[in-house]
Amino acid sequence: QQYIGLRDKLPTILSYKQTKPRAINICDDEHETARKLLAEHGTDARTWIVEYFLPSLSVSSTISFHSYLNDWGTDPCLNNTFS
Repeated sequence: QQYIGLRDKLPTILSYKQTKPRAINICDDEHETARKLLAEHGTDARTWIVEYFLPSLSVSSTISFHSYLNDWGTDPCLNNTFS
C-alpha cells in the first residue's frame, strides 16, 4: 500500500474453498464459450498492462514478464497445457 501510495488500507482477501460437490473441467466442450470470453479478457488485460502500466513499472525480467503476459490471451485447452 505504501509502495504505490495508497492512503486507505486494502481489504483482506480470504482464501477460496471449493464447497460444491463437483468441480468442472474447464476444457470440456460445454465451457468453450466461457474459455473464449476469458481469453478475450486476458488479451484486453495484457494490452492494457503493456501499453499503460508497464511503462511505469520496473520488472526483474522484461522478457519473462512479456512471455507470461502473452499467455493471457491463449486458451490453454487448445494446446493441451491444461486439461
